Amino acid sequence: MLSLLKNQIEKYSTTEEKFNYLREIIQIQTLKIIDQQGFSKNIAFVGGTALRILYDLNRFSEDLDFSLIDAKDFDFINMLDQLCKRFLLLNINLKINSKTKNNVYIAQLKFAKLLYELGLTSLPEQKLYIKLELDMNPPKGANLEYTIQKSFFGIKHYDLPSLYAGKLHAILHRKYTKGRDYYDLMWYLTKKVKPNLVLLNNAIAQSTGKKSKLDMAGLQTCLIKRLEETNFKEVHSDLENFVQDSLELRTLSLDNFLTLLS
Repeated sequence: MLSLLKNQIEKYSTTEEKFNYLREIIQIQTLKIIDQQGFSKNIAFVGGTALRILYDLNRFSEDLDFSLIDAKDFDFINMLDQLCKRFLLLNINLKINSKTKNNVYIAQLKFAKLLYELGLTSLPEQKLYIKLELDMNPPKGANLEYTIQKSFFGIKHYDLPSLYAGKLHAILHRKYTKGRDYYDLMWYLTKKVKPNLVLLNNAIAQSTGKKSKLDMAGLQTCLIKRLEETNFKEVHSDLENFVQDSLELRTLSLDNFLTLLS
């Protein structure tokens, strides 16, 4: 497996590019193991990495996010154990630390020596980290799809309107500026995706404790207010290490968002 990984990343010129593509290859292998070991029937892939892998979003992503859709016979710790065993069969050493926080299972996947063995660092102790999160009590209303990947495994995931709803909830209620949220928002707007408003309103009600009845007009008003409060220098700074083409950052501006929303 190590020689295969080396061949796959060798075509990229910079260490940063090789690192980003290596992390993505490992993310995809993690998804493959999850499906092959039968856990896809219980959990749905969500978030920015889902948009990248399933819909070819032109930016890299760090984490693997999931929502629990069927708790019957599901064992999170067993899933993590299977990941360790299957990566070991591929001659890749994986250690995992996990915890639970506010109905969310959080696992830190640590790939020891992988960066060193592939020549991406001179420090043997430097690790590749991927965070895996599973929402055990996701808001209701998501629509599901199952997509077969070209490497012959499947991923159960939220459909595009439901993924969009999750991103809108993050933008409207995240307490800090995350540039990747705004990159994804522009992608959705240019694709003219209509969000799953049922899921969005349920997510807002769950996080605020108050009923939410946003329609498209109300959502537009909320988005414009949020965008007008956004520091786009922070947006660009957060995105620098995740975009394949840095010139794209110039497009992420208040004026351009307002044009798309209008």
